[in-house]
Amino acid sequence: MSSHDDYGYYEQELAMEKFLDDSLKQIAEDNVRLYLGTYGDAVEERTRECVKLAKELQKANFHGSSLSLFVTAIELLIRFMLLRPLMQGAFLSDEWAEILSNRIAAGRSSEDRKMLPAILQQWGIDINSLRTKSNRHLWSSIQDVIKKRHGFVHSGKSVAPQDSQEGLEAVDALLTQVLIPLAEKLGFSLSETGKWHKIDKRTPGGGEYHTSFTPGNPFDKE
Repeated sequence: MSSHDDYGYYEQELAMEKFLDDSLKQIAEDNVRLYLGTYGDAVEERTRECVKLAKELQKANFHGSSLSLFVTAIELLIRFMLLRPLMQGAFLSDEWAEILSNRIAAGRSSEDRKMLPAILQQWGIDINSLRTKSNRHLWSSIQDVIKKRHGFVHSGKSVAPQDSQEGLEAVDALLTQVLIPLAEKLGFSLSETGKWHKIDKRTPGGGEYHTSFTPGNPFDKE
């Protein structure tokens, strides 16, 4: 085989690799988009209910109960809006997504907890660089409030007002700095429709794009 033939074969191999990479990426994005389009509204509604009640408890100075609900909101977002859809997209398997999301959600070791930042990094989100309104590292803050919630629920440890506020800021940052950018990256139009299951947006060429998903509820499996 001549050097020219070798070069042509090499070019074909590169083109095939790029095609496969692009195809797998598109499949992964489609799977994530389908999951969020189907379940996003139900999860967001439950999350916002937790946050609303947590704020009411915070105003009434029930900071332990308030923090518990803020952490519940955080866990709902992480489990149902990040781990499940992103892992299902990455592994193309609902079974693997279930196994691995259970492992991370349990968080029994530091290695397990490191998996979420690594997964987000694959989608262009560096959670370790993000900060809350009080300029705390978001990921460290999330882990801290989860630990304080455990102390309150399982050991009756007191929760200070600033702990409850940290929980609120962690939820806000997770929504605005992680979930909303991810939604925009995937083509959702939350700012226009306010709904995950409905996408209505203008395209760069001046046209319009419309699509919708059949809303579902992941909590029906509880």
